Amino acid sequence: MNSESDRVEERVENIDLVDNQLNFFDLSSHGVACLFTKNLEVGAFVTVKLNAIVCKAIVRHTTSRLDGYRVGLEFIEVSPEMHASINALVDAYSKGVELKCGIVGEIGRE
Repeated sequence: MNSESDRVEERVENIDLVDNQLNFFDLSSHGVACLFTKNLEVGAFVTVKLNAIVCKAIVRHTTSRLDGYRVGLEFIEVSPEMHASINALVDAYSKGVELKCGIVGEIGRE
């Protein structure tokens, strides 16, 4: 992923995190950090759901928390159309549209 200073697309943060796995800490069109109930191995592949959008991601980092794990994910195998849809979702969330985000499946390692 790009360093924070290299980012040119919008990134949103969730400051109202509640105790369930369908919530996120921050989201951009390239990845998401979300709350998950168990530790995932760095390099593992997962399925992520962002409202109605379902995509594949790779685990880039995990951090233990009292309420689970903060899991940093990078979206992979994203078509230009899906990238545009995710970008539109980021923009919509910044304007008040509700967003549910979470890991809905583990694919494993390839």
